[in-house]
This record gives sequence, C-alpha cells and structure tokens, in this order.
Amino acid sequence: MNVFDAKNYVEFVEVSLRGGLPARPRGMIKTVAQSIGCHSTFISQVLSGRGHFSHEQALLFCSHFKLSEEESEFFVDLLNRDRAGTSQAKLHFQRIINRKILERRSFQKRNKLQSVLKENQEVKYLASWIPSAVYGALHIPGMQTAKKIGDYLNLDTRVAEATLASLKSLNLVCLKKDNWVPTEHDLHISKDSAFAGHYHGSWRLKTASRLAELPRTIHQTHYSSVFAISNQVAEEVREVILGNLTDIRKKMVLALQNSFLFCAWIFTLFRANTLIKSVKNFNWEIAAHYDQRSFGDDER
Repeated sequence: MNVFDAKNYVEFVEVSLRGGLPARPRGMIKTVAQSIGCHSTFISQVLSGRGHFSHEQALLFCSHFKLSEEESEFFVDLLNRDRAGTSQAKLHFQRIINRKILERRSFQKRNKLQSVLKENQEVKYLASWIPSAVYGALHIPGMQTAKKIGDYLNLDTRVAEATLASLKSLNLVCLKKDNWVPTEHDLHISKDSAFAGHYHGSWRLKTASRLAELPRTIHQTHYSSVFAISNQVAEEVREVILGNLTDIRKKMVLALQNSFLFCAWIFTLFRANTLIKSVKNFNWEIAAHYDQRSFGDDER
C-alpha cells in the first residue's frame, strides 16, 4: 500500500509491518521497535488504538521503511490528524491531507513541472497537432531541416518552414548553421491552459484518422475499454496510472538526446457516463484509451 492510500497512519503501520505478506514476519515488531526507540508492546498498543507514535517515533518509522520526504510528510500529517484532541484540530489537519491528495492527482504538481509557454504563446503551439509534431521530430538525429521534417511527417515543406518560424518566435527552436535545433527538451502544457482541450483533441483526431487510413503494424499499440469499478478501485487505478506516467515521462526526457523514433502517446481516463448516457446504471464508469504510434519511415 502507498501511504497516500492509507485511511489513517495506523493502517499504514500495519501494512508496512506485514511487508506485503498475509501476516507480520516473526520478529518484525521487535525490529521496528528497536529502530524507533520503544518497546514492542508499545507498537502493539498503537496497532490496537491504545496509543500513538510521537513525532520523533513517526519520523524514525519513516526512515526505517525508507519513505521519501513527501511520503514522510504525509505520514506525519495522518498522525497529526489522528492524534488531534479536538474536532477543530482534526478538521485542520484533514484539510492539509485533502490538499496534498488533490495535488498528487495533478500530474504537473506531482512532478513539479513548470509551463514554458505563456498564455498568449500557447495558442500558436496548441492550435493543431502540427507544431508539437514538428517540435518533436527535431529531436531525431538528422531531422533538422524543413525539407526532411516535411517529408517525414508528410507535410508540405512550406508548412514545415512556417511552423519552424512560429516555434522560433516562441523561443522553442533556433537556427544553427542552417540546421534547426530545439532549445527546450522538457516541454509541459498545464491542464489549466485554455487551449489544453484543443491540443488533446487534435492529437486524438489525428489518431482516429491514422487508424482509418493505415493497416496495423507491430509498432502500434491501441487499447480502449469501458468498464465499471468501485470508487476505491478507481482511485487506486488513478494512482497507478499517475505513478507509471511519471516513470515513463522520466524515461522519455532522458532518451531525447538519442531519439530515433517519433511516437505519440495518448491516455485518457474519465467517468464515461458524462458522455455516454446509456451507461448511467453503472456505479462507476471509466473509459480508458491508450494509443502509442510510431511515425517511423516503415509506417508512412
């Protein structure tokens, strides 16, 4: 269990002591007790609700189980709420917990990303799929001229030239010895952008047209599903997705210096009954769509 999924700090203590096993390994409580400086019986009292960790013990517990700084802070937040002696104090700490949970649901805040473009610049970059496609193609070795990019993306050379000029006005690319090079390697568009929906939509439309025009290849992965699950499982799924997205994005950023494939990766998770009225009878509806497409020469 992730500490952010725990209902209270005691639940996370119990799960941590079991280490993913059905029962606690023999001697685990004694080992942890020695690590945090207390008697084994005290941990048993905490687990039964007859006692609470001190802040010092809580931090030692986090160190013992190698929790990150963010995880440790959240564990102490749970402790503060569960130890609070008045309803006002509990409400105060619950607000802190709620705010951190919401922040973790934001990919941008979770990964501490900053938007490179200003609002008045975003319209140029997000107007269609073409600017981001040209920008992405520039990261491929040997793809630094309008002619090559145009051929690669099946764009008229004049369109590629105009797009590169537009990207230059946004300080995203520059011209060096007749070759275009990107000035940014980690570009993020905030979900709060007024043009984010249009950007997502343009790539989804491109994906749909691609599916209709070309036969499937081994380089493509497509998955769509509509299903019903509980609210609890839905949140667990969301957490898994955000965690994996974080790991994938790190790999993508690290790989930019040696890019040989140009891929589009699209993922959407939402309550399907907001769009499909016929599935209202489900308790929880989610539609998930995953698309990964390689625009390599063998597919054009």
